[in-house]
Amino acid sequence: MNNTYQETVLRFRVMCHEELPEAHKEAYRARGIDPDDLWKLVYSFNEEADALDTLKMEQENAAPWETYKMVDAGEATTVTRSVF
Repeated sequence: MNNTYQETVLRFRVMCHEELPEAHKEAYRARGIDPDDLWKLVYSFNEEADALDTLKMEQENAAPWETYKMVDAGEATTVTRSVF
């Protein structure tokens, strides 16, 4: 059985950062991870206009602890992920 799968992440990416409680930040720091630089991929698009429209929608509906940004990765990439 294969425990991985491949996913294509398109060029324009909408990313989210969630502000964590201080205790959670300290736990990340203890493991050598910068909690202020944890961004998760939410969406990816081929077209910049689509990404910008989605970014605007996400920013308008964001919870107070969420920050969104768009990243132009230059090209699509294929990533291998583990099956949970």
